[in-house]
Amino acid sequence: MIRTAARKTLLLAAATLSLGALAVNCSHNNSPSSNSDLGSVGLAISLPGGATVSTVHYSVRNSSGTEVRFGDIATTDPGATVSVVIGGVPAGTGYTVILTATASDGSSCAGTSLPFAVTANMSTTVNVLLLCRGVVTNGTVSVNGAIDNCPSITSYVVSPLAVAPGGSINVNAAAADLDSSDVVTFRWTASAGTATAGTFDTATSAMTVFHCPATGSSQQTLTVTASDNLVPGTTAPKCSTPASIVVSCGLCGNGTVDTGEACDPAATPTGAPANFACNSSCQVVAVCGNSVVQTGEQCDPPNGTTCDQSCQLIPVVCGNAIVQPGEQCDPPGPITGTSNTCSSTCQIVTAGAGGAGGRGGSSGAGGAGGAGGSSGGSLPNAACRACEAANCDPTFQGCSMFTGADLAACKAVETCIRTNHCDKNGNTQACYCGTKSDSACLGGTGNGVCKALMETADAAHLVGLTDPADIAGVIAADLVDGSTPMGGADNLIGCDAFSCAAANQCGPSGPTGQF
Repeated sequence: MIRTAARKTLLLAAATLSLGALAVNCSHNNSPSSNSDLGSVGLAISLPGGATVSTVHYSVRNSSGTEVRFGDIATTDPGATVSVVIGGVPAGTGYTVILTATASDGSSCAGTSLPFAVTANMSTTVNVLLLCRGVVTNGTVSVNGAIDNCPSITSYVVSPLAVAPGGSINVNAAAADLDSSDVVTFRWTASAGTATAGTFDTATSAMTVFHCPATGSSQQTLTVTASDNLVPGTTAPKCSTPASIVVSCGLCGNGTVDTGEACDPAATPTGAPANFACNSSCQVVAVCGNSVVQTGEQCDPPNGTTCDQSCQLIPVVCGNAIVQPGEQCDPPGPITGTSNTCSSTCQIVTAGAGGAGGRGGSSGAGGAGGAGGSSGGSLPNAACRACEAANCDPTFQGCSMFTGADLAACKAVETCIRTNHCDKNGNTQACYCGTKSDSACLGGTGNGVCKALMETADAAHLVGLTDPADIAGVIAADLVDGSTPMGGADNLIGCDAFSCAAANQCGPSGPTGQF
C-alpha cells in the first residue's frame, strides 16, 4: 500500500525501458528473441507516508500520442512501490509515460515524463514526477468595510451628587455625531453593585430625573450612553459612547465623605474654617464674611470695592459708582464738591485742564458707564450664588478651584455665556458653535460668540494643535471636563439650569436670564 501526505504529496516515479533476457522474460510477448527491434520500460517510485494510493495507472504513448502500452500497478501492499517493466515496446523516439492515480483522501495524482527514446536491445530509465493535489477545503471571504463616526458626548450634568433615600437627582446630556444622517439617541442606566439600583423617569431621554431607592444607602453609578443609527436588520446601534458619574443615595450624614460628597454634616473636617457648614446634600456651604475664601467664593471678606456681598469679585467697571483699583473716581461726570470732573476712563480731570469741553466729555462717558453697568447686570446675584454653593459641586462645577490666569479665563467664559444667553437649558454648545451644525462645528468652522474665550480657557490642552478640526474636537471633549477652566464654567451653567433655575435665583426673570 502506498501512502501520500493527507492533503498534498509529490510522488517520484522512475520508469525503466529495457530489452534483454530479463525484459523478455517479464514481458507479455511470447517470442521476445524474434523482436530485436523491441525494448522494455521499467517504473519504480519511492513514496513518502500519507494517504493511501491503491492503484496507479500507466500509459506509454509514442511520438504521435498513440497509446502503445497501458495497465494498472497494484500498490495495496504496504511495501509496494510503483514499479513496472514494460516489454515489447517498438524502438523509436518521442515516447512519454503518463501516470495517474486517485488517493484515498480524494486527491488527484498525475505525472508525465519527458520525451525519451526506446533503443533496440537497450534499456532506458525514465523518471516521472507524480503530483498529488489535496482536496480544496478552504473558501474565500470578501469583506466590504464602511466608516461610521461614533457620537461624542459634548456635555452632561448630574446634580446634586448626594441626596437622602428616595431623593431625586436631575440629569442631562448632550451629544453630537459627525455623520449628519445619523440620529443620536440616549439611554440612562444605574448600577449599585449588590444594592438596589435607582430608577429614571424616562431612561431614553437626554434630560430626565433619577430617583434613589426609597430605603437603604448606596453609591449609584449613573451611565448615559449616546448611540447612533441601528445596524440594518438588527436592534443594535452601529456605535455607542458612554459616560459615567457616581452619586450617593442615603450616604450623606454617615460621617464619611463618600464619592459625590464634598463634606458630611456628621464629621467636621480637621482644620475647617470658622462657621464651616455642610448642607443636607453633603456639599460645603460657603460662609461669606469669615475672611476665609471657601469653595464657591472668589474673595472674603466683602469690602464693597473688589469683593461683593456674595464674596465674588467685583469686575472693574468704570461707571459702577465704585472707585476700584486703577480708577481715581467713579462715576464719570462732575465730582461733587469740586470743580473737577471724572473722565470716561474714571480718571480725575482738573477744572483748568478740562473746562467746558471736559464736562461735555464726561457726559458721553456717562453713557459708557451705563454700558458697563449692563455688563455687570449679567452676573449672578447673591441668591444665585447661594443656590450654587448649596447644589453645585465645586470640584468640577465653577471657577473656585482655579487661581491666577486660569481663574480669569474661567470667569471670562462664565461671563460671556451669561451675558450672551447662548446656553439652552444649560447646554453651552451654541456658545462655541454658534449657527453652525454639529458636524460643521466639529469640522472647525464654529462661529459662537464665546468661541475665542473658550479656546483661551482650554489652551493647556490645545498646545501644538493648528488644525481647526483638531481644536474643535478637543473643545467638544473638554466641555464636560471640570478640571479645565472652560469645563468648570460650562458645568456651572449646567448646574444652574437644573438646580438653580428659579426666578429668584439664576432663572429667567432673575439677573442672568439665560434659561
